[in-house]
Amino acid sequence: MRKRGMTLVEMMVAFFILSLISVPLYYVIKDASYKGALVACKEEAKQESNKVLKILEHDLSQARRESFKQPSDDVYEIKVRKQGDDKDVSLRYFYSKPDLKRIYDGKQWQVSDKVEEFNISTSPDAPGRLVVSLKTKSFFDGIKEGDAPILSQEKMIVMREDAAFEKDKHWRD
Repeated sequence: MRKRGMTLVEMMVAFFILSLISVPLYYVIKDASYKGALVACKEEAKQESNKVLKILEHDLSQARRESFKQPSDDVYEIKVRKQGDDKDVSLRYFYSKPDLKRIYDGKQWQVSDKVEEFNISTSPDAPGRLVVSLKTKSFFDGIKEGDAPILSQEKMIVMREDAAFEKDKHWRD
């Protein structure tokens, strides 16, 4: 009776065929994974940017009339009314790449740690309007920092008290 089995040559041929299939398959899967991570980075940068702009819009729209100041290149300040009190309180944003911090009533917290560029400027042709320029960057493990997507957004925010005063001469606090 003859024993059945595989010869060494048959095993080497099978291994060679398997390697011809698996090596290109590995690179296809690796590329798809990388592109999926880039898409996830873009989505995270978009969500982070929207979160920051929403917080800024809320705060800046509540600013007191003509209270916007920029004491230094990385600090932006407005005056807002403290809830339950008629006293104006300073609200500051401090930017030090990549951190954006909010300082209000002696308390500080981090708004974002993914900010590449941040600037607030006044609109020269429209009083009571501020232009916020924001660039956010996000990256995951396995993505080179140079390949990480950067999302750039600009938004005009109306300081309600200034705008109301300009449009309605009978407006009062």
